[in-house]
Amino acid sequence: MTAAGTVDHSTYEAQLMAQWSARLEDLPLEDCYFRMMAKHEIGRGCGFDVDFPGYSGTFVVWGSARNQVDGFGNAVSPQVGAWIGARLRAVIHTRQDRGPDYATAA
Repeated sequence: MTAAGTVDHSTYEAQLMAQWSARLEDLPLEDCYFRMMAKHEIGRGCGFDVDFPGYSGTFVVWGSARNQVDGFGNAVSPQVGAWIGARLRAVIHTRQDRGPDYATAA
């Protein structure tokens, strides 16, 4: 039995580039458009469970669209906050960090 060879990302990139190059050759630049992401798209991309059309999320965001986008950009995502909180909780609740034990100190 022999081991299967590995396929790295460059093989996939080459295949995708070949496929897309052929399709993009005939596309006029005038048909390419740019749009800003909506506030709910930015919120979801940052890991927040926000409302979007057809879905009601659990995370409530107030303010104008600009303020909401700024808030998402400045916030710590829920997953990172949970990770940091778990590590802080583990450190804070160790015996050495609780201070002296007055019940047994006599």
